[in-house]
Amino acid sequence: MSTGHRGWAIEALTKLLLGNLQNFKSTKIEVPQNRRHLRSIKGFMYLPKADLHFFMQQDLLVDCFNRGWISDKNPLIVRYTHNNKEMSNYKQVFQIASSITTENSTLKKEMVQLGIEKEKINILPHPINWELFSSVKDVNKTRDVIFVSNFYKRKRPDIIADLIRANPHVSFTLYGKNWECFPLFAELLERPNFQYLSFNYHEYARVLAKHRVFCSVSDIEGGPVPLLESLTAGLIPVVTDTGYARDVIPQNLIDYIVPTSPEIDLLSRKIQVALKEKSQNVDTFKYGEKRFIEAIMESIHSCIA
Repeated sequence: MSTGHRGWAIEALTKLLLGNLQNFKSTKIEVPQNRRHLRSIKGFMYLPKADLHFFMQQDLLVDCFNRGWISDKNPLIVRYTHNNKEMSNYKQVFQIASSITTENSTLKKEMVQLGIEKEKINILPHPINWELFSSVKDVNKTRDVIFVSNFYKRKRPDIIADLIRANPHVSFTLYGKNWECFPLFAELLERPNFQYLSFNYHEYARVLAKHRVFCSVSDIEGGPVPLLESLTAGLIPVVTDTGYARDVIPQNLIDYIVPTSPEIDLLSRKIQVALKEKSQNVDTFKYGEKRFIEAIMESIHSCIA
């Protein structure tokens, strides 16, 4: 994994994997994300000899390949999260990978179109703590709409601000980090229909379950992971057509998927209708941590068999 992902979902996923590799001698190796992180590295500055290497994110594989650390003789697995660059930039490392896990069917289709063998591509969304989020379905819903997101341009803060302005009678919660960097943040805080809560995973499930609708207006996603968590907690999703939205949202809720860069009027109408929906019992168990580990173990055993 990368030093730049400390404290992020990728690090949590790395710890989950390491804790379930009881039959293997496994080590977490952190690759510097950039020169700023070089001094923070202790231990390996190369890949040790191993029967298999697992890269938690595609850019790490490219980095190690460019450093000459990768041998095409050793099996390797790589997770492809979402498009940071044109996918063609990864064709060379995809070809030497023994197995590729990707978040959604759209990314798999793009890889196949690039010439990568479909047999070695597995769709495997980031897992969720299914037991935790399914346990809060009965929490009393006192708020309307929640966004779960850190501050990034691809999360479309401009659309979020316009949506809040256009719906003064709908209560919105923004649950995340670093939104103080958003130029319109102070203006949003003054609006009576808006609240900002700093993300805390220990409180997350119950905060999420207090809302009726989960909204995401991102331009680019591999997931997003909160979509699965909100479905498990019984929220109605109103999300842009990115990531695994069409893979995981049930057919009876598919009309709540909107185009990227949606018109505010369309988004507002979808939310107004979604607020009248009853809480859904969506079965997302297959995206839990147990199934994720099982799928990874299947990939590992097939690579070193």
